[in-house]
Amino acid sequence: MHDQTLILIVLGVVAIATTVQAVALVGALLAVRRLEGRFAEAEREIRALGPRLERLGRVIDNVSDWTDSAAEHVPRVAAGIESTLDKLRGITALGAMVLAKPLRPFGVVLALWKGLKIGANTYRQLRPATPTLAPRASLRAFEGDGRLNR
Repeated sequence: MHDQTLILIVLGVVAIATTVQAVALVGALLAVRRLEGRFAEAEREIRALGPRLERLGRVIDNVSDWTDSAAEHVPRVAAGIESTLDKLRGITALGAMVLAKPLRPFGVVLALWKGLKIGANTYRQLRPATPTLAPRASLRAFEGDGRLNR
């Protein structure tokens, strides 16, 4: 009987081990199916991104062509801007001359006025000191009847 008990215990352990292994395999199968679903979804998203990536590649190519073209045209545009600025400088100089010629007589009159003003100020500073005048009442002589003599 002792042997039968031992056999039953071994068979029980084998049955439990087999059951645990079966449960683990079923769990692994379910995990693989979920992973397969995620891979399928990721593959669909990648396929959906394909046309967008192609369009993005075309846009990048177009931008590259535009920048290359712009880089080729920059020296010509810079030369055009420089020539326009030179013309504007010439027009400005001509305008300054046209406006300045009619105003030259005013400049001469202004210079003459400034010179006269500076000369008068200098004369006032350098002239000899004049004697101070006595008050008017003291300079007047009175006649005997009390009237002023003029």
